[in-house]
Amino acid sequence: MFERPHHQRIAQVLRALNAPLLRENHCLFGGGTAIALRYGEYRESVDIDFLVSSLASYRNLRQLLTNPGGIAGIVHAQAAPLEQVKEVRADQYGIRTMLRVAEQPIKFEIVLDRQGWLERCMQAMAMVEPKAVVWQRLRGLRRN
Repeated sequence: MFERPHHQRIAQVLRALNAPLLRENHCLFGGGTAIALRYGEYRESVDIDFLVSSLASYRNLRQLLTNPGGIAGIVHAQAAPLEQVKEVRADQYGIRTMLRVAEQPIKFEIVLDRQGWLERCMQAMAMVEPKAVVWQRLRGLRRN
């Protein structure tokens, strides 16, 4: 599916996740990795970012991930277990951990868009770009 070995490892994680559960919780794959994978692997991405805009959904995901099972709380039943190498950390901004696939670390993060501002901005500007593209641009601004 993907040419770059690290993207293949990321795809392995994505396949293991319980997609219906994430969808029910309005949790979307986003950020630079989503963009890179969608647009022909134009660059190598090293982490996995999700965006959730519902506070209730964020709380539910936080509960699932901070239980003793950690990442297993959002992995579907038929998937091979994911190796979690750091404890899950959660605060008002996001949920973070580190996974290891084929001896390589992959940062995993779910970011809370508490105010739903990304959705409102996109609607106000009648934007047709994928939400992941806009999210990556905004995250880049935050780093500066």
